[in-house]
Amino acid sequence: MSPSSSMGPSRRPLRRALSAAAAVLLLVPIAEIVVALVVAHWIGGWVTVLLILAGSVLGLALLRRAGASAARELGRMRTGAAPGREVGDAGLRFVAGGLLLVPGLLTDVAGLLLLLPPVRSLVARFLGHRIRRRFEVAARRVTVQGEVVDGVQVTSWVEDDPQSMPPRLPASGGRSGTGRDVG
Repeated sequence: MSPSSSMGPSRRPLRRALSAAAAVLLLVPIAEIVVALVVAHWIGGWVTVLLILAGSVLGLALLRRAGASAARELGRMRTGAAPGREVGDAGLRFVAGGLLLVPGLLTDVAGLLLLLPPVRSLVARFLGHRIRRRFEVAARRVTVQGEVVDGVQVTSWVEDDPQSMPPRLPASGGRSGTGRDVG
């Protein structure tokens, strides 16, 4: 039995995610260096260094504001208020501040783009759709435990009958599938 075939179905997405994270951690610094060298050749080395430092200072200030905003939203949730778009918006502003804080021109551009409300709205919609889809898929799964084979417990995932699936999660906007407000 090969090592990849002994890996259960729940480990493959984790392995894929770790591989993608490793690729990003290796490629982003290389891309940042290349872009910094090109920009330094174009506008000068000192100006490029000042741009990178200004981005980091802006990122630090933004992180402080976004952190305070996120803390307020979490406090609101503790009182029983339903999480709204403000939580996601505060989280994306926090990510934008983090991207600005990381030294580099590419991450600065990504952070600045994420500060624009239309871009933030598109990213929030995309992430919301992905997260909602993952919850829907997880809600349809049941674990079926098999027998022990060669000292390994065989476990497989089986989807339920589509007719017996739970109702879809409500789309973002705070409404249930019936058109009534949720909460």
